[in-house]
Amino acid sequence: MRNSFFAFAAIGLLFFTSCDKDISVENSELSANPTKPATENASNLSNCKDCSYVPVCSGSVYRYSDTSAGSSTGTIQSYTLKYLKDTMIAGRTYQKILGAGQQAAYFNCSSGISSTIVLSGAGGNAPYTKTTNLKANQSVGHNWADVINNATGQPVTHSYTIMSKGNTRTVAGITYTDVIHVHERNSLNMPNAVIMPIGRTDYYFAKGTGLVESISLDDFSGQKIFHHVLLSATIPN
Repeated sequence: MRNSFFAFAAIGLLFFTSCDKDISVENSELSANPTKPATENASNLSNCKDCSYVPVCSGSVYRYSDTSAGSSTGTIQSYTLKYLKDTMIAGRTYQKILGAGQQAAYFNCSSGISSTIVLSGAGGNAPYTKTTNLKANQSVGHNWADVINNATGQPVTHSYTIMSKGNTRTVAGITYTDVIHVHERNSLNMPNAVIMPIGRTDYYFAKGTGLVESISLDDFSGQKIFHHVLLSATIPN
């Protein structure tokens, strides 16, 4: 199972289907009304590495191997990020980024907190999801959560915990240093306050690179159902 955060894949935003429009904010919520387009300016990219564990830089190329349960070989996926422009949302500057399949998302990093907004749908009704990708400045044991409706409208709670910081992680023969390990538990919020665990995932972020590996398990059987492995990354200087 891929959750809404790391369906952001090469840095969270590449597997969503979204409408390609500008967004505005009314009463601190997103609306479908377009804003005046922001001016594309290369100077906006100068701080793309400020968020060192989730660097969203135009021209970055990420190559991953994705293996699902029952498969013996991974599917190779390659993603190139493209910066489109900056957009103000609730007083914060979000980068509009184009990923695989001409899919767009909005990304912000402030004080080590990475968040992503993804739109879906078209016309006057544009539902969205906002996820908190990582809180890199927090200490081991820190928790946070996002509640996102699934395809049938049921709320799913994505609970995250920072498990470790500063360790090494060897992925596809490459040893990464200064890695943050985040554990996620997903639970379906059923009627009558029943909480049903539905899956868990471990994520590994390397400083200066981004997501290097994620491993998703079925919550009941413990079986590995998805393995996301970084094979190579090229990030512009």
